Amino acid sequence: MDVGLVVTPPARRRRRRGALVPTPVGAEAERLGLPVLATPNVNLDADVERVQAASPELLVVVAFGQLLRRPVREAPRLGCLNLHFSLLPRWRGAAPVQRAILAGDRETGACVQRLVAKLDAGAVLAEAREPILPTDDSPTLRGRLVDCGAPLLRSVVTRLLAGDALAATEQDESQITLAPRIDVAEGHLDPVAETAAELDRRIRALDEWPGCRAVLRRAAADDLPLLVRGAEPLLSDSEIASSATAGEVVRADSGGLVIATRSGALRITHLQKQGKKTLSVRDFLNGCPVAPGDRIVAPS
Repeated sequence: MDVGLVVTPPARRRRRRGALVPTPVGAEAERLGLPVLATPNVNLDADVERVQAASPELLVVVAFGQLLRRPVREAPRLGCLNLHFSLLPRWRGAAPVQRAILAGDRETGACVQRLVAKLDAGAVLAEAREPILPTDDSPTLRGRLVDCGAPLLRSVVTRLLAGDALAATEQDESQITLAPRIDVAEGHLDPVAETAAELDRRIRALDEWPGCRAVLRRAAADDLPLLVRGAEPLLSDSEIASSATAGEVVRADSGGLVIATRSGALRITHLQKQGKKTLSVRDFLNGCPVAPGDRIVAPS
């Protein structure tokens, strides 16, 4: 199959004074010698004309981040497809991978659906299921969804271009859950409000962005803002002193910082000071002593 045009957001600077860097899709398209339209809004008149001029048979969207208005959707003869990383109608929206981990889902998947005006509401043409492992973070889970979603999408595109009539399953509107964009404040860790299992899921879901923030509060030192980069819930509460309150450090050694939470204990294994590199707790404690009775609290 021929690719007549690759549409992608424009290049951006990774640093304030750095060079413009194309998106990974844009860079790969340029490497392959494919025509590229880099635009902040594909619905602009000039960009719509560019899409129409390519005379597309089919238009495919993957994590594009821009809603396609009717002139764009109607440009291809066979319509538009979207590869979405959830089992629709669960987790419609911009952050389905993160939301699935946050919610504690045990399974997710990839869907190829018809693209319609309403976000992620089109009929599903094919799906592939994927378990969510207890150690999955957003990058590892997304990687596996790409691995299973790409051949699924290729199969659907190949069949449509060959003239096959594919069965389409309409979504059950009563089963919809939404996956809105992640807000920075969702990365705030609060051991008083959440259990060890919930905090673990939050760290795994949001470590890539925006990162999970907490404050180390010590009796004889200033509060220290931190990014928590790794943790695990303990299987037993036996290491929690009966008098420990949520957020209290119960143990601090090379094995980690064990803290009490609303329910259960969380072992923090990796930390990062603002502007510094991520350290194991073993290395962190060499330069920043922490003692039982100190606290991990939510950012104010």
